[in-house]
Amino acid sequence: MSRALVIDGVVKRFARDKSVLDGVSLALRAGGTLALLGASGSGKSTLLRIVAGLETPDRGRVILGDTLVNDPRARVPAHLRRVGLVFQDLELWPHRTTAENVAFGLAGRPRGRAALNHPRVRALAARLGIEGVLARRPDSLSGGERQRAALARTLAPEPDVLLLDEPLASLDAQRRGDLIGLLAGLTLEGGPTTLLVTHDPAEALALGARVAVLAAGRIAEEGPGQELYTRPRTRAAALALGAANLLAARREARGWTTALGLLPAVRADDAAARWVLVRPENLRVEPPGRAEAANGPGVEGRVRALWPCPEDFAVQVEVGEQILEARSTVALEPGRRVRLSVHGAVAGLNLDPQGTLTAEEHVA
Repeated sequence: MSRALVIDGVVKRFARDKSVLDGVSLALRAGGTLALLGASGSGKSTLLRIVAGLETPDRGRVILGDTLVNDPRARVPAHLRRVGLVFQDLELWPHRTTAENVAFGLAGRPRGRAALNHPRVRALAARLGIEGVLARRPDSLSGGERQRAALARTLAPEPDVLLLDEPLASLDAQRRGDLIGLLAGLTLEGGPTTLLVTHDPAEALALGARVAVLAAGRIAEEGPGQELYTRPRTRAAALALGAANLLAARREARGWTTALGLLPAVRADDAAARWVLVRPENLRVEPPGRAEAANGPGVEGRVRALWPCPEDFAVQVEVGEQILEARSTVALEPGRRVRLSVHGAVAGLNLDPQGTLTAEEHVA
């Protein structure tokens, strides 16, 4: 079973003049998944603890299904909420076996052989691939095994809502990929309503059907992850969802004049402030004279730094006083003169006085 989760205008202060959460509102349908993306210290973990019942908001409400579980005057205790929380540091009991950790939330808290042979423990262990470590203690497990054990312990009592605090933070690339697939499978199989928090945009896009960006104590923007990546409406989302080149632009009859030259626009716009968002994968670096296939002739710059990515190289290029991040198929030594050109989708953006960016997508 799963229940809808509504977070309505939640405020939390830890100092008289500072709100770590300043009117946060989110809504998840029953069985839905949302990734909450924000910088370290932005209040993500505090929000999870409020939903779980471990903290009380100063203002605002939390509603699970039809039940008001949190506001400043009423509070349903954490153990009655049917909410499971996987803590960032996992918090496995070191003196208990993996099976006993998984069984901790079950009726009677089975120990020893009773935990090892419990049907729910065995079923979750098989599902999460930890059957072979049930008799071992947490200090003998790998990081991935500990992460799976913590997840199994949280899932054992069949919570209606699952809260994940930086679920992949301690894992290497291979184990991260394995756990992403596992968590995605939980959603497809009709698992609990899931809210996870992370500071990693790749993790948010991989795990969250929907993504919300938390900045300055508020939800800056929420929507389908891919839409927020390609067509953000706020500066916070544009920068939070991954590396971004935000270029000041001047409106011309034929498009935008930018540091990358003239980029065509879809429709006329009289807004005084114009920006163009170009993601690094849409900005290619080539030797001078080899950018004819791109949108226009491109502009020249100088390589400042380069580092490998899974499929190509990330390159920092100085163009005038700007430093832009782009992609290259070959290694380029720092100091080399290169040509930058735009390929694929970019987004034109308006910046209003509240800092909201209104997107106008086009394909360059």
